[in-house]
Amino acid sequence: MCISLVALFVEFLPYLCVVTVPIYGSFCGVDLILRVSFLLYAYVLCSEFVPGVLHQVVPYLNIGILGLICLYLPVSLIPYPLVWIYDKVLWMSEFGLQVAEIVLALNFVMHVSQRVTEKIEEEQSPVLKFALVCFTSLCYAMMASFGLAIYKEGSLVQLWLLFLVLVLCLAVHNMMWMSQEGILCDAAFSCLCCVAVLYTMKDETNLINHPLNTPETWYRYDKRQSLISIGRYIIGSSIDNAGLALQFLMKFLQPFFLVTLGIRLYSILYITEKVTKNFFDKEDSVDDYFDQEAHLSPWRSPLTMKLAVIFMFTQMTTNLFYASQGISFARFYPLEFLQNFYPSDIVLGRVLQILVVNVFYMWRLYCAEEWEWSDWFSS
Repeated sequence: MCISLVALFVEFLPYLCVVTVPIYGSFCGVDLILRVSFLLYAYVLCSEFVPGVLHQVVPYLNIGILGLICLYLPVSLIPYPLVWIYDKVLWMSEFGLQVAEIVLALNFVMHVSQRVTEKIEEEQSPVLKFALVCFTSLCYAMMASFGLAIYKEGSLVQLWLLFLVLVLCLAVHNMMWMSQEGILCDAAFSCLCCVAVLYTMKDETNLINHPLNTPETWYRYDKRQSLISIGRYIIGSSIDNAGLALQFLMKFLQPFFLVTLGIRLYSILYITEKVTKNFFDKEDSVDDYFDQEAHLSPWRSPLTMKLAVIFMFTQMTTNLFYASQGISFARFYPLEFLQNFYPSDIVLGRVLQILVVNVFYMWRLYCAEEWEWSDWFSS
């Protein structure tokens, strides 16, 4: 019993370690976030590919590997060019993942609502009907709440965008009523996505235009030290620096941001699974295909899940901390050049999300079955 509990703890150890990423980042900056991320990748890969015989000889080998990394490996072991490239990879993937997460969230809801509707037609279940009504009502209530917050706190440009979004919402509902396959909760969730994205854009631009003060600890920590030594440095920081660092950490702990973490993780795992499935779909042997799918599916592979969680935490935390410093997503050429041609309280990626979610909803509503890539959005 004790051994099984230890094994369970060891299996979830990477997920516990990844929680330290925003903590280290709030006290020591984005550079350390990227370096800690690399060390976590190293730990997960080393733990995964150690021969099984060694695990039997040394039951606590995973904990030993983590201890060696935390105690003896200096974070400067990760060369700066690799850190720089990793930062740019995270930045370049952000646009694609922003689009993917909004599309896949709507895709998931539309699949579930379709199944629930079919169940209601078959069984006439009042419980399912009530659940569908509650979900639809919740979408409209949250949409009204976000819209009211934008109306009270948003800029003039954002108010005009809110007006355009509401016009799009009317168009979406009109298309839903015209379609034989239209379901009200799908239209409600699609509209909620649009207003929620606009609310996120309001918060992002407000954060960029009113950046937080950076703690002195961001520039004073020694990169030649190990994670444990840096942890001691964080504990010994002054009250003023700790207060500034906690402001960064509290941005991470906001409920709305934590929800987006879950959506981003689902998007990464969904894309990984679909790429894997479509790659092995052309295999000649059916048995080999199912063996490969079971091994590589991110929902069944602990390795893929752990790597996805580390990547997601790193990307979302670095983007949040960059924004908290007043550094926008368009911080590199050519987006930096394009900033001169549109207002500072607009985020192009968020506008693209609003357009994409409406286009995707109408596509799913009318012509998904005729499109050759519809398998990518199947359940």
